[in-house]
Amino acid sequence: MRRIVAIGNVLYVYLILGMLAMIFGSNTPTGMYLMKNLFFDDVYIMILAFIIFGAVWLAMNIVFLTLVVVGKLKYEASVMARTHMIVKLVQIPAYIGIFIMGLLCLLTIFTFAFSIALFLFDAFSIILTGLFAIACFSCMKNEGMITDGIQLVMSVFSFVFCADTIISVIAYINTKKHKAEALNN
Repeated sequence: MRRIVAIGNVLYVYLILGMLAMIFGSNTPTGMYLMKNLFFDDVYIMILAFIIFGAVWLAMNIVFLTLVVVGKLKYEASVMARTHMIVKLVQIPAYIGIFIMGLLCLLTIFTFAFSIALFLFDAFSIILTGLFAIACFSCMKNEGMITDGIQLVMSVFSFVFCADTIISVIAYINTKKHKAEALNN
């Protein structure tokens, strides 16, 4: 289940880029084909499908987090930290693309609403990966790698743009150090 949730969290961010490509590239042959055959030439259907995908993935993340915290799903902290770090690092190119498109949309009054929508979609993706991060930090705490206070701080920063990626790398490095110390002892 860990991999499924992680892949969905990555897909969500790249679907934002795909949605932008279909909206702004709808006069290209590929864009026209996708809009016609997937969304019946209706942007609202595309946005609704995207929102439904996000809602389903939010539910998946909540179920996953609950199962990990309750102890029904058990993962090694190092495996969870590595997965979380990979998800955050793989999302960087998508965030850069979304940021650039958001800036371009700010240039004209007609596309200003796109910038707001992109920010909201980005914030939602941070929520998705933040829930996954809390599950990761719960595994780290259960293995004695971090304290309750550190878990709280790392969990809070997992919901902050840019800090979440740094926290994921720090968590992975922390698990590697603890694993190396355990092997030496």
